[in-house]
Amino acid sequence: MRLKRIAWVLAAGLLLPGVSQAGSNIAGAGFSTCKEFKEGLSDPTTYNLVVSWILGFYSGMNANNDAEGKPQRDLAGLGGEENANALTGEIAKACESDPDAPLVTHVYPLYETLPEYVKE
Repeated sequence: MRLKRIAWVLAAGLLLPGVSQAGSNIAGAGFSTCKEFKEGLSDPTTYNLVVSWILGFYSGMNANNDAEGKPQRDLAGLGGEENANALTGEIAKACESDPDAPLVTHVYPLYETLPEYVKE
């Protein structure tokens, strides 16, 4: 079962056009254009891969901010299907202004709007 899941992820990765090009500092789904992102939202596999990429990107931003002593963002509210749909909806809305822009162009600014994470 696990091998089958890995095969699906690899296959989906080959199908996504968002692959890093020479000189790029972004790889994976974030390098896809907004147009490609919006077209892929109707496919459950692509949708899940993109949401996973976004959450991974935000987690990486938090790790970087933590290492630099900067505020992190609270990601707890992003779990679950309803919240993922709201997140992708906001990104899709932002993408309308520039369909040829890389997805990360509109993913990053939303990170800045998330509430600050408070360590207990």
